[in-house]
Amino acid sequence: MESLVLQPTAVAQWQHLVKEAESSSHCQLEEDLESYLVFLLMRFTGEQGMAARVLTLDYLHALHEVGQVQRGQLRDVGDLCLLHAGLFPLRAQRRRVSISYFVGLGRSAYRHLAGHMPHSSADTYRLGTNYP
Repeated sequence: MESLVLQPTAVAQWQHLVKEAESSSHCQLEEDLESYLVFLLMRFTGEQGMAARVLTLDYLHALHEVGQVQRGQLRDVGDLCLLHAGLFPLRAQRRRVSISYFVGLGRSAYRHLAGHMPHSSADTYRLGTNYP
């Protein structure tokens, strides 16, 4: 049984866990994507009500927004879908929702987001749609 290695800060802890996951899955993320994932995990640590959100409705509402508000909402939908699919697959099963639902919705949100951003900023969201 492996023991949990505690790091001195929350960022260092998430960084260590992401690196460990990369190693065990034999998948090397690009540095930008790895950093994005670490800060995504930081942003939603302790988030109350994350499980109660209806992400399809959040996505549809985001499509009716414009500018920074739309980009923020689409990013949140993509990020939450990533968390649900990657960290909470049993919660989805209990709700009778397939993991592919979260994967598809998240990819769609990230693609839409990437299409409304400057090219250099959009690359991270485009990359995130290419992983299994």
